[in-house]
Amino acid sequence: MHKFDHSCEILSNRLYFKKSQKVFNLADIIMLQADVNYTIFYLKNGKRYVTARSLKLYESLLETYGFIRTHRAFLINRLHVQEYGINSGTALMSENMTAPISRRKMKIVKTK
Repeated sequence: MHKFDHSCEILSNRLYFKKSQKVFNLADIIMLQADVNYTIFYLKNGKRYVTARSLKLYESLLETYGFIRTHRAFLINRLHVQEYGINSGTALMSENMTAPISRRKMKIVKTK
């Protein structure tokens, strides 16, 4: 069990949101995007889920589960990466989604 910020936790590779009673399999999360003080979860079923927490909070929770910070506003799930466009600075994800890779994060992405 991995407790986090008293509002969500990870149990058995599932992310539990206590207040809203939402549960997501980590494998179903394609990527997360920061939007000011909100975070948008993009899910495999095409749905989105918005939380009133910063991306930084989720980064510290999810990094040990294969999620990589590719940009100041994006955290991606390695399971859903189809290819890295190193020259274009993007990651092609499942469901035809793309996430930017910043120049500063390129070395980290290449090694993971």
